[in-house]
Amino acid sequence: MRCDRRWFYLAPLSLGVHGGQATHVAEFCEALARSRPLALFGPPPAPAALPMIPFVPVSLPARPPRELVFQARAARALLLAGQPLKPDVIYVRAAAFNLGAIMAARRLGIPCILELNGLPALEYELEHDTRSAPARRMFYTLLARLEYRLASGIVAVTPQLAMVARQNGARAVHVAPNGVNPHRFVPGDSTVARRMLGIPLDAQVVGFAGNFAAWQGLDLLVEAVLQLAPTHPRLHLLLIGDGVERARLEARAAPLGARVRFTGRLPHTHVPQVLATCDVLAAPLAPIERNWRTGVSPLKVFEYLALGRPVLAAALPGMEFIEVMRLGALFPPGAAAALAERLQWLLNLPYAERAAIGARARAAAEGSFAWTTIVDGVITFVEEVRP
Repeated sequence: MRCDRRWFYLAPLSLGVHGGQATHVAEFCEALARSRPLALFGPPPAPAALPMIPFVPVSLPARPPRELVFQARAARALLLAGQPLKPDVIYVRAAAFNLGAIMAARRLGIPCILELNGLPALEYELEHDTRSAPARRMFYTLLARLEYRLASGIVAVTPQLAMVARQNGARAVHVAPNGVNPHRFVPGDSTVARRMLGIPLDAQVVGFAGNFAAWQGLDLLVEAVLQLAPTHPRLHLLLIGDGVERARLEARAAPLGARVRFTGRLPHTHVPQVLATCDVLAAPLAPIERNWRTGVSPLKVFEYLALGRPVLAAALPGMEFIEVMRLGALFPPGAAAALAERLQWLLNLPYAERAAIGARARAAAEGSFAWTTIVDGVITFVEEVRP
């Protein structure tokens, strides 16, 4: 396998902001750049986290038809850069529209790979008025079917998305879940973290880090802690992040008083140190259509594993490995009482058993779920695909 094969990576999102999507792109590209010449294309500014990777700005308009305009601009940028740099593949973090990149790859005579992290119609419905959803869903479905067939290959973040791509005519499909950089997410000292936050050293702490959106299922986590609080006086809840649900969650969690802590949004580099406070880390994930249909591969879960803590997650498609690999516990999606029961079980485990779960979690993060491992698998797949 040639190690000088040049990749162009197109990301239709700002990489200068905090968030799971930007983190995914930055970590993927950093791992990829260790073995392949790489140029990154996307909306400015250039990502500060990737100073050694050449960046080609492609502006993303603020108003519709922003995706179409972006693809036209991306096609021009890819073709202009492609003449002198002669890339071997164009790799796209797929959005609602990807035809510009696909057409540019065809002009250059090279493969175009689409990375699927969701279905555009379902992602749109999470954030917008859904009155136009049926027509938009049909349009997105037809467009995706065309793009899956025109693309040289598909990298899907879950097996469920891979199945959608195959059912709609994709020629070659590879599954690559989210991952973690185990050198950035390292198990920390809970005593130091608790003193920093003013949390009692003997507390039992369950934590969450991420966007406070309805699909995260944070209301379930709050309800479960409220159910356990009267009989578990040492139980504390730590919530890192922000979002549209924050005010409602703060109001609902108010009865916990000092036993709940909302930190607000933190720089990604600070999250491991703060999460070291926790005994158990949660991904409660609501049982909405999007999570059932596309499966889930939350970045946070793999970061939790790297911190060497048991993971408590909703039993949605994609989370089965938590029980199979004995890395924590699952609960029926949407069931606060079941979440409370499984949380109580994890917290009541003898220290040695919980430590063993944490050790297995860390080993999984250093092996199967390290970004270097995941990207190596993607490279092998991509460089065997024909235009």
